[in-house]
Amino acid sequence: MIVGAKEFDTPIILTTFDLLSLRLQIIGCYIGPVMYQPAVRKLLAQTLDRVASGELKVTLDKTYPLSQAAAHQRPKSVAD
Repeated sequence: MIVGAKEFDTPIILTTFDLLSLRLQIIGCYIGPVMYQPAVRKLLAQTLDRVASGELKVTLDKTYPLSQAAAHQRPKSVAD
């Protein structure tokens, strides 16, 4: 899983075979370059409205107090 990635220079290569044979899913989107296009802004607003109304549910794995948030954003070593 990749969340909030700032480095996009490392390629990730997946084939259709990888996706199907390993039963993988790709969920998400990268909207940085198009964030301010009217159609994208409209879609984001509609999606947030659906979340706010309860029509769409956002699943959270964990939550932390704000005072601990930065510590939990740091990469963990393989040993963790």
